[in-house]
Amino acid sequence: MMQHKELSEGKWGGMTFVEQMANIGSEVGRTVSWMKKGKEVPAGSSFERALELMDLTLKFGRIGMKNRFPMLKELCRLRDLFCESYIAGSMSSLEWLDRYFMQFSLAWQTQRHRENADK
Repeated sequence: MMQHKELSEGKWGGMTFVEQMANIGSEVGRTVSWMKKGKEVPAGSSFERALELMDLTLKFGRIGMKNRFPMLKELCRLRDLFCESYIAGSMSSLEWLDRYFMQFSLAWQTQRHRENADK
């Protein structure tokens, strides 16, 4: 069941790649947090939402832009690692992924701050 229907209808493709990755990172972070607490059901829901956002990025991210293939390749590798780590319950790998995606969140916040300062 698609949990981000409004995003699949076009909004997601209009976001910057950094913003998309920051949103994916939020769900990865939630997955890690719930797993640390031993809460399997909400961890599973966050895991599914993260995969859904990754799939939306693979489908709509940077369409028509040069260097799209390396972005897709990187995201596919991250998706595979996320799935393997979740299934294996590898907290060290999941925490690494959380830190990886956190960099996009910081970049997006910086980008938004600059845009607001320019107004």
